[in-house]
Amino acid sequence: MVLEEFRDIRLSSLDVAKLVKDYKDLLLSAFVANVYQAADVFCLKLHNVPGKRFLLLHPQYRFNLTNKVLEWRITPLVSVLRKHLRNKRIRSLSQYFFDRVIKIEFDEGLELVCEMIPRGVLVLLKDGVILAASQYAKMKDREIQIGVYYKYPPEPPSNPAEVPVDELNKRFMEQLPLLKNLMKLGIGPKYALELCKRLGLDCTKALQDFHQIPEIKERLTELFLEILNSKKGFVYLKEETPVFFSPIPLSFTEGYKVLEFDAFDEAIDFYFSHDIIRRAIEEAYGKVYEKRKKLQHIIKYQKEAISKLEAKINKLKEVIETVYENYLLVDSTLQAIQKAKDLDHLDWDEIRDRIARGKAIGIKPAMIIEDIQNDGTVIFKIDRISFSANYRDTVNSLTSKLYQRIKKLEEKLMGAKEALEKSMLELQNLDMELKGIESKAACVIQEPKYEWYHGFRWFRTSKNALLVIAGKDAQTNETLLKKYREENDLILHAEVPGGAVVLVKEGKNRAAKEDLEEAAIYAASYSKAWREGLAAVDVFYTSADLISLTPPSGTYLKKGSFIVLKKEIIKNVKLELAIGIKLIKSRDIISISVQSSPLSAATSLDCYCIIRPGKLDKSAVVRSIHKYLVNRIVKETPYCDERKISKVVKIEKISELVPGSSEIEFPQQR
Repeated sequence: MVLEEFRDIRLSSLDVAKLVKDYKDLLLSAFVANVYQAADVFCLKLHNVPGKRFLLLHPQYRFNLTNKVLEWRITPLVSVLRKHLRNKRIRSLSQYFFDRVIKIEFDEGLELVCEMIPRGVLVLLKDGVILAASQYAKMKDREIQIGVYYKYPPEPPSNPAEVPVDELNKRFMEQLPLLKNLMKLGIGPKYALELCKRLGLDCTKALQDFHQIPEIKERLTELFLEILNSKKGFVYLKEETPVFFSPIPLSFTEGYKVLEFDAFDEAIDFYFSHDIIRRAIEEAYGKVYEKRKKLQHIIKYQKEAISKLEAKINKLKEVIETVYENYLLVDSTLQAIQKAKDLDHLDWDEIRDRIARGKAIGIKPAMIIEDIQNDGTVIFKIDRISFSANYRDTVNSLTSKLYQRIKKLEEKLMGAKEALEKSMLELQNLDMELKGIESKAACVIQEPKYEWYHGFRWFRTSKNALLVIAGKDAQTNETLLKKYREENDLILHAEVPGGAVVLVKEGKNRAAKEDLEEAAIYAASYSKAWREGLAAVDVFYTSADLISLTPPSGTYLKKGSFIVLKKEIIKNVKLELAIGIKLIKSRDIISISVQSSPLSAATSLDCYCIIRPGKLDKSAVVRSIHKYLVNRIVKETPYCDERKISKVVKIEKISELVPGSSEIEFPQQR
């Protein structure tokens, strides 16, 4: 029962401690490149953080690193954060005691505090004084206002793993259910449940044996260490809906679907992205949901109206049946009342008085009369059936009136059923439409996990999937040769000055003829030959040990240049590139990678266009490719608009991959 009521809303203190431990060294010396905001989520775009590009800070709820691209916007607070934090270096990341509060320290006395507590805020400080905040408030024990010294939330919890056994004894003296007592230590409900499960104790009852406290302390410490040292992440789903997350497998979750992730922050990212996905669907198809909701209300009222009509018809039929079963009794009673009123000229009080006396002595006609109203309406009750008639009615005229009422009600009933049938058909159509919506690829867009070679041009060969990397300029050529060249690599370069150094990783032992040909096309295409409009050029290749970066005495090597001791020539290598995108979908997340490659290696791309040296201006080529790729992705990701996709398929990235003026060929033109 406890588990059924539980759902993660925000990070627990232990979750925060885990992330701070994971990020503490990772974020050290990272620089803030920019600041954005998406709804209530703030984002620091970081440099010098391997694998992830954005640090999300969501006051009240969470913080984590991500590559996801959200609907960023600029707000007044973002402008202030940019002014103070751009190009600032992160000096430290820490958790305030054991609270759900983190502090990020920057150069020049700047600090950013994110409170992941109810009514929590994001606060920018300079030497402890508030410069800006996500919201302002005056509270009982502190004030969030510009120019005021910032105070942390009061009474922060201590790390429960460090609480002495004596202190635990005092806390458990309060006869609360074990779950509540453990939660008061600050570990949150899911880890309190996990601890109870591991201890084999009933979490709904108070602790009875205080000799178990040392064991509780020991198991609590073990749980902390296991969580802090975990390298994985898990999300638990109930009926396909994420309900909580953790960095370790939880033993109390039998019956839940479990998703495993390579890191805890990836699990957190997925968990909170689920709401983003649902909102995207609702926004894209909000009218359909709203229409269905209104239609459901109409159907409810239609069904209720039909039930009422059917009940009235059935009641009238019972009345007719009862009247006919008591034909003589009802008929004689009506005749007696008619005689008393019309022939004997009695008023209604006198008639009611006679009926009352008749009831007292058990006269049957009097017994079936419940009341007579002054307008001449006689109310009968025979057994459980009540009905009314005018005192001048006969049984035949009464039943005729009842049949007429039934006929009118049945006509209404038929109309109501037709209307309901029409509504149900409309609902069925809406459900089919919604089912179609759910079957589409709702997703969150992110950039791929950053690898060292992403800073260069690169592709993988079609034959042996060898990594081929090309420099972008003299500086990156030199970096490739000095930092990333290894013993078994091959090096290629066009037989013209002014081109990219191309490395084929492990090519000396593994490269086949096809691998070399593709790498040669890459080297030819990213050379001066493209800008000169050549269709083909010679390319040489050599092994890493047959080049030298040290010039002969008295000579000088330009940046990115090298001396070739021995080489092989590949003749007449054509200049031709495919520029496209690769989509990698994992659950509800799509990573988009923009790449270039020789045409023969483009089979790994999900969509691409082909360029060759030509006369179309480079900027026009880049714009055309960008538009084509973005439009193709929009079709693959129906809940992401062009604006969001353009943030991943950057026009600047495409510009890096286009060597110069070109001619373009799109696949449908081939």
